[in-house]
Amino acid sequence: MAFLLVRWAFNQEHEQHQKIAERVRRMSTYNNEELKDHANNFNYSPQERSSARREMQRRRENGTGPF
Repeated sequence: MAFLLVRWAFNQEHEQHQKIAERVRRMSTYNNEELKDHANNFNYSPQERSSARREMQRRRENGTGPF
């Protein structure tokens, strides 16, 4: 029983990491205006807005965005 619980927990964590990686990959394809809109639009989930803000911050630090 404990093995099944550990396996379930691992699968849940793995799925969460895959979702995050996909969101980060998708955000990296957005242009600067799309990112800004995504970060400020409350129709998106908090995770989506947070990912957009992190991508904007990354671009600011790299000098590739106007933010």
